[in-house]
Amino acid sequence: FFYFLQVLTLNSNRVSSLSGLKQPSLECLELNDNNISYLIQVPSHNYNKNYCNEKIACPNLSTLALSRNALDTVEEFVVLFSKLRILYLSYNKIGKLNGLGDLQNLSRLHLRGNQISDLDGFTDNLKYLSYLNLRENHLSDVKELNKLACLKSLKTLVVSDNDFSEISIRSKVLKLLPWLERVDKGTVSKAELEKSDENPQEYEEEEDQEDEE
Repeated sequence: FFYFLQVLTLNSNRVSSLSGLKQPSLECLELNDNNISYLIQVPSHNYNKNYCNEKIACPNLSTLALSRNALDTVEEFVVLFSKLRILYLSYNKIGKLNGLGDLQNLSRLHLRGNQISDLDGFTDNLKYLSYLNLRENHLSDVKELNKLACLKSLKTLVVSDNDFSEISIRSKVLKLLPWLERVDKGTVSKAELEKSDENPQEYEEEEDQEDEE
């Protein structure tokens, strides 16, 4: 291996797996537009740490770009790349976010264009996560956004182009996550925050009505 290699770009190269990648100094890896459906081929999807580390060793990787591949899980990342800070996974086939909360150093997470319908997986372990893009997924129940209330460092949330029935859910997002500075493409204004605080129980009442119906 190249011991001092810090940045590696392999976009659009028909790469199908990361098995054999051992770069101790690598900090940034770009693998967009490839054919990756798993990082390594693990028997029965049993992500044993020792087995995985025999296949890939990039202990200092902090930025990983895997947009436009065929990944359907994030579980491998937890075992292989515990120091990740920035993760690009747009336009894959991810439906579940099991294990995501163990990526404790994440600050930016891009999940646009996947198959996510629920937000299980987010935990208060993600204490540095400040940017989250969930655009173009299958979110339809605004109550799922409650599961992001544990992300106290979150500043930017993108949830446009989902399946929410509301024409605009911006006000509801701000009721749930009043510390946000940006929702979708718009910066949150002081007036918006004040308006969302005017009727703090409004959202809860709407939820109760929905439950009764």
